[in-house]
Amino acid sequence: MIHIGIIGAGGISESHANGYLQLSDQVKIVAVADLDHKRAQSAAHRWGAIHAFSDYLKMLELDQICHLYTSDSADEEDSVDLGGR
Repeated sequence: MIHIGIIGAGGISESHANGYLQLSDQVKIVAVADLDHKRAQSAAHRWGAIHAFSDYLKMLELDQICHLYTSDSADEEDSVDLGGR
């Protein structure tokens, strides 16, 4: 099982999270970080994640995350494999 951390809880992340949710036999969203903590909590609840953060660096302290997704406001997307964690 691949454990996902998502940085950002906006529209683009919503689309990607929905894709991850369709692969629930292979991946699990475990954490969401957004500058707006209430927004992170709301997204975490919708996506079944157990952790919500307003500081993505705190999220990265979780050992269970092995893949990270982020999207910035310029629609540049990054997906980082943190394998070996």
